Amino acid sequence: YYFRTAFSVNVDIYELLSEDELAGAALNTGSTYGGTVIEIEGEEFSHNVRVYIGGRPATNITVEKKFLDGSNSDRHIIRAKTPPGELGERPLIIINPDEMQTETTFQYIKTPTITSITPNKGCTEGGDEIIITGSGFNTGAEGVKLFIGGVNVPELNIKSSTEITATTPGNSDGKKDVVIINMNDLGSYRFSEGFTYELPPSSPIIESIQPETGPVSGGNEIEIKGIDLRSGIKVYFGDEIAEVVNIETNEENGTTKNIVRCIAPANISGEVDVKVVNHDGNSYIVENGYTYKIPERALTVSSITPSSGLDEGDTFVTIRGTNFIKPVRVSTIDGTIIYKTTNITIGGNDIKNLIVEDSRKITGYTPGGPEGSHDVIVKIVHVKGDMREDGSLEIEEEISIKESVRLKNGFTYKLPQSEPIIEEITPSEGPTSGGTSVIITGEDFIDGAEVYFGDYTDNRNKAPVVNVISPTKIEAYTPSTTRVGVRDVYVVNPDEGRAVYEDGFIYRGNVLIAVSITPNLGTVSGNVYATIKGANFIEGTKVNIGDEAATNVTVIDPETITLSTPAN
Repeated sequence: YYFRTAFSVNVDIYELLSEDELAGAALNTGSTYGGTVIEIEGEEFSHNVRVYIGGRPATNITVEKKFLDGSNSDRHIIRAKTPPGELGERPLIIINPDEMQTETTFQYIKTPTITSITPNKGCTEGGDEIIITGSGFNTGAEGVKLFIGGVNVPELNIKSSTEITATTPGNSDGKKDVVIINMNDLGSYRFSEGFTYELPPSSPIIESIQPETGPVSGGNEIEIKGIDLRSGIKVYFGDEIAEVVNIETNEENGTTKNIVRCIAPANISGEVDVKVVNHDGNSYIVENGYTYKIPERALTVSSITPSSGLDEGDTFVTIRGTNFIKPVRVSTIDGTIIYKTTNITIGGNDIKNLIVEDSRKITGYTPGGPEGSHDVIVKIVHVKGDMREDGSLEIEEEISIKESVRLKNGFTYKLPQSEPIIEEITPSEGPTSGGTSVIITGEDFIDGAEVYFGDYTDNRNKAPVVNVISPTKIEAYTPSTTRVGVRDVYVVNPDEGRAVYEDGFIYRGNVLIAVSITPNLGTVSGNVYATIKGANFIEGTKVNIGDEAATNVTVIDPETITLSTPAN
């Protein structure tokens, strides 16, 4: 047999003490009361091994195999609880079922005990004077270490082996274990939940309530920001209590702010006070802090169509409800225009390219998000932003929420089942008038697929006719456009699996027509100023007379070109 050591792991001294303080931690020591957990490492210990200390059996014996560097070995570890024993060194005997045995020693020491702490509660900020009474406190030079809730108590005075005075350190609120360790032999004791930290009296303050209005039916989420809003807080809208969802704590400019999210209860129409009450009974009231609206005037959301789309976003959606507001200018702050408008989030992210069509309809594109269901939140907000040419508002910053409603789990992000690929597009160019028959070859095309020549979020780029010939071949006709140039080509399957062929098609100007050139004769030396009339001229058009290129070619408009004739 091989016996390494036994050591006490009573009271997590390895977590509480530094390496220097643990210099004697490997001593085979434990309390005369027993119950010290010990580990014994050696070889060929049976799983039915017996352990005796001072002739008394240890309890809770387990045996585990120890692996060295990932390889098998004959090393084993015994874990056991010591029996009570008399003060001093006692024999520790390990006996296998075949009666083979090995022996070492174990030292019983008189560990400290705590019988009372007065007072047994104090402020989380610390600084309270307490008296600890018990027995066995080390009065020698090594002294003791005291911990409350795992925090070292630096200010203490060992009055005697039975009394210590100390000043509590700061800690979180709640009941805490008190641990004392004699530093001469590392004897320790845990006084379970011996001291309770309590928060100082609260002084709650409400700084903002968003949104400020909602339907009489309630059910919408409200965000209350303030100071000293504590766990266990209650929120009242008038006489009705709200359901508190969660409380967050943030730092703003060096000040701790609390945010309480709650669900507004149902109530009668009109203004009501908003009151918060902390666990200690201290409260704060905002008079007429929230307004309940009758259904005819309240913001509502009834549907989002479609109700699912790809997790990467860009699904075109229509949101329906009531009392949506188009962007309207309400004020100016430091030269910046403030607008009141309707905004929508899915899973906390703003819908893109949002357009308020009217008071009952909003369109836009999903922002994308994690797979699964997400809440759709419609809000009346004050924002900083810029008006686009189409009358929609590009939101730069949301300043405040005036009203909001939620469509619980209203939209589901999903992963595409298909993974289409575009390999070739023939032909790869055509006129802006559209109507060019294009063959797209690739993989994983599905019946009902759509083809776009340009941004697939813009329906103007959608091919008017698409024929999925096979999973590897599509025929599509180009839509008309007012712009010449290169376009990406997209195939979008019904499950929204998408493929893109970058710069896959070039729109050329419509067929060029030359009606006349004036004058129509000139000297062989060239340099005659001439004008060509026709149709579909675009910037960059080139002109040859015979085999020679004209110079100074200028496209005045789609029907007029001026030039200088070449020599010929």
